[in-house]
Amino acid sequence: MIAKRGGWAAWVAAKAGVASGDVAVGARLPLGSCRRGLVALFGVAVCLPVHAAPLSSLSAVRCAVPAPVQATVPPGPAWAARDIPAEAAPRVWLTSGAGEAGEGEEGPAFDAARAKDDPVVYLTAVEVAAAHYHAGRAAYAAGRQEEGAEMFAHGISEVYVDLKPALLAQGLADFQPLMDKAVELASAKAPPAEVDAAAVRVLEALQAAAGRPPASDLSAADIRRQVLAEVMNRAAHNYMIAARGVSRDAYLDGYGYRVAAEQRAPGVLADLAPGSTEAADKIGQAVAALAKGYASIEKPATGDIAPGDLLVAVSKALLAAGPS
Repeated sequence: MIAKRGGWAAWVAAKAGVASGDVAVGARLPLGSCRRGLVALFGVAVCLPVHAAPLSSLSAVRCAVPAPVQATVPPGPAWAARDIPAEAAPRVWLTSGAGEAGEGEEGPAFDAARAKDDPVVYLTAVEVAAAHYHAGRAAYAAGRQEEGAEMFAHGISEVYVDLKPALLAQGLADFQPLMDKAVELASAKAPPAEVDAAAVRVLEALQAAAGRPPASDLSAADIRRQVLAEVMNRAAHNYMIAARGVSRDAYLDGYGYRVAAEQRAPGVLADLAPGSTEAADKIGQAVAALAKGYASIEKPATGDIAPGDLLVAVSKALLAAGPS
């Protein structure tokens, strides 16, 4: 697995076809660890079943990029000082045979071998790549050109390189050249419209990839519910890491997950049984909490919602949705 935030060196290695293990440092949690203990709230671990379905959340890849904020607000101590309740701590991120995630890690890596056979791992990996492009589009549109380019590059080095065998196994063509083009344009500070069009082409390729997950006996509703859970958990976890100030990119990554969650939630809501008002309300509240936490591409000095409150909102939504 290419090390988190391998930066340009990792991207160059990806372009050169260097095996990810050649540039790996440290242990990472496998993506599927979320499925062994999806939410730990009040001591209750929740596991949702495996499922398969197209990744409908990417159908809106041409959505408008949020308006840029005029000035970047540097992170301050007020937000980080808002303690996270012990009952809201996402133990799922610390539960893995690979050991605990390092300080500052925004989330688990994914198990490339499992992606070939497990639709949840496969589709969540696709969402992780898409989240980088959502964040990169918004960052570039806000004038943060270098960060936009980095987000695009991380989508390659952190996801695509290791997901590629699973994509090819599903009969998909290699679309890394599209991703490389987005990085190259952003690195060259090309006009925003040109960069955005390149990013949209990548999101469209990811949408096509999402339409060909590995086979599964489980329902489309199950897959939609569990992938939403994965994305929401990642957004909440990144918000917590960003509040601690131990990672430069945690907030920006989390913003991408927020966009992915907003796009995926309607499909899960449509799957709920008639009369499931509590689950629908809790999911809606979690999406709103994520929007409040990631109100802008700019990290605020003081978060509008405490990390613990966001984790609780997400946990309650996933508990209410429950397994099928």
